Amino acid sequence: MTFMREDGHFQPNVSDLAIQKRLDVNNLISVGGRRRHISNAPDIYCRNPACEWHNKRTLFQFVAAIPPIPVNGSDEFWHEFQGGHVDFCFGFCYYCGTVIAFNVAG
Repeated sequence: MTFMREDGHFQPNVSDLAIQKRLDVNNLISVGGRRRHISNAPDIYCRNPACEWHNKRTLFQFVAAIPPIPVNGSDEFWHEFQGGHVDFCFGFCYYCGTVIAFNVAG
């Protein structure tokens, strides 16, 4: 996992590091950081009607990208994405903070 260094966000403690080690032995999950490009990402629109960028392309503050990897030895909950080459991306609208999620082919 990669962690954001700016302003002290996402600084792992000892128990966080232990969880990371168990979940992401192959370094597939990305959390935080200044990720300016997500391969195969669609245009990202804010869907919050209260946002000044509603239904317009917005800047995206990346939070996490998670592939369909097994958790506790099981990947059945991924259903049709099971074993696939895809990332589930999460972040925020830069202007209003609305959570934005999408998936991309890896």
